[in-house]
Amino acid sequence: GHYWIYIRDPKSNLYRKYNDEIVSEVTLEEVLNFSENNSATPYYLVFVKNELLDVIQPLKREVKPRGSADQTQ
Repeated sequence: GHYWIYIRDPKSNLYRKYNDEIVSEVTLEEVLNFSENNSATPYYLVFVKNELLDVIQPLKREVKPRGSADQTQ
């Protein structure tokens, strides 16, 4: 199967969809889209208590340009 993840940034309250190398901002309506035409269902859910938001570190990585030496094998 193919997996993607929705992540809400608690500081900006924006939702983003991470699908392979594509990251896009999405609405809450898309995240909660449970309809007959949508067969996607959550596989894994993570919740963070409000009082622990300050200890969460954002995941950062350097994005390499396509075709760079680090991406070719």
